[in-house]
Amino acid sequence: NAWSASAGVPSYLLDSDRIYETDAFFATGFLRYGLTDAITGEVNLQGDQDIVMGGTGAAFATPAGLISVDGAMSESDSGLGLAAELGYELANFRGPLSGRPETLRMDAEYRSTWFRVPGEFVVDSGEVLYPQFPYWLRLSAYYTFPIGEETTATLGARYQFSNTLGPELSPFTFDGDRYGMDLTLARPLTSWSSGALTLGYSNESYSFDDTGKAGDPEFRVMIRLSVIPAENTRIEASYDTLNGVGYVSGSKSVGQGAGSWQTSVVAQQDDSSKTSALDASATYIGNREEVRVSQISGFHGTAFDYFRGRPSGNLTSVEVGAALAYADGTFAVGRPIRGNGFAILTAYDSLAGKTIIVGPDDAIRAQSDWLGPAIVPDIPAYSRTTLAFDVPDLPIGYSLGDGSFDTVAPYKAGYRYQVGSAYSVSVFGRLLDSHGDPISLLTGIARTQSDPKKQIEIFTNEKGRFAADGLCPGRWDIEMATDEASTHYTLDVPPGTIGLFKAGEIRPSGAV
Repeated sequence: NAWSASAGVPSYLLDSDRIYETDAFFATGFLRYGLTDAITGEVNLQGDQDIVMGGTGAAFATPAGLISVDGAMSESDSGLGLAAELGYELANFRGPLSGRPETLRMDAEYRSTWFRVPGEFVVDSGEVLYPQFPYWLRLSAYYTFPIGEETTATLGARYQFSNTLGPELSPFTFDGDRYGMDLTLARPLTSWSSGALTLGYSNESYSFDDTGKAGDPEFRVMIRLSVIPAENTRIEASYDTLNGVGYVSGSKSVGQGAGSWQTSVVAQQDDSSKTSALDASATYIGNREEVRVSQISGFHGTAFDYFRGRPSGNLTSVEVGAALAYADGTFAVGRPIRGNGFAILTAYDSLAGKTIIVGPDDAIRAQSDWLGPAIVPDIPAYSRTTLAFDVPDLPIGYSLGDGSFDTVAPYKAGYRYQVGSAYSVSVFGRLLDSHGDPISLLTGIARTQSDPKKQIEIFTNEKGRFAADGLCPGRWDIEMATDEASTHYTLDVPPGTIGLFKAGEIRPSGAV
């Protein structure tokens, strides 16, 4: 089961600035619920100041495959609009082409002439002019099957019937049916690289003439290559003859958690629009902050066979992000909290000045320092999560208990947890009977006189030695389960004791 609800104002880029339409709004929500083990239902609702759209649907798991049915209705100044979609998927069945697991997917979507979607007005508001492909019916089918031991083949076909009567939202509105069919072969090339080759026939180009007609269909070839030359490093490249679009991207990350780096570079060329772009960024994830430096550059008048470009945009940005969190009377500064829960970890008085580390040494999630408590900013909301912590310079014998906290954090809210407590003393000693002989291989309970509900289990070995943690300074009564009747001992832990306490030999209460 899942649900989501959000609302806000729409935005777009204009002259490289983020513009917010404060006179407009946008809201959306959905609920997906498992009705039975085989049926899942969904309802959704979206709206802005011009359009309201709502829908419902269901998915049916049958022995013959997964069947999904969805419907939607929109209301706008254009009138009432309807849409419906029917999908079918049969995955990992033993197919006729290879005799091994194969997958079939089919989809049909219908839209009436005046069916509209909230948020359409943003399409032509910014500096990026998005193309529009209006249609009343779209059909697609894909069939995937293995060839040999390592190659996977996918046959795909699509046909989109144009809608020439609906509203034109963009100057790049395409007229005419769009269709394509292709064969894609994909396989690993080496242990550190993989590739894919697509051969097809299509008119799904982004280029069209002055009348808005789509270009003539043509044969297409698309090549994709993915390489992992080193750990946490990836290089990808692709070229598609249909639109003359090619790109090369590279990314690398160093470390995990606090103190890690993420870098990326993307270069892209589009011959259909004679434009190219170069994006590069580097992000540092610190213990208290995130810092991101990015460079975006664009050019007009470029192609793969020549470069006569002129700059069309150049933007350099530096972003520094942090969050101020509050929980249970404690403030903390940490990395941005983006839609998740958080936890603040503070130290008990006996650990004042000690460093609290959350997570393993090679992927520290947060740690305390001179700026105050540790704050974990990325706990999944509404999910049970275990936070493991440690204190590297812990006093000898100091008991941290389980060394973890279990939390179910709310959305964009959290809790404060205290590391350490008054019950942090570890005690070891030897229990003797009234004759001075060891109390061997017995169990018992230690209770503090200041809090009788606090109980610590005691175990002795053959020589009567015991060790117990989770005690605090003060007087404790130890009750051992001896044969005829319980034997009681008194253990005094001196005030101010931190960590390990050597109790020595202890005789029963009242014994000389």
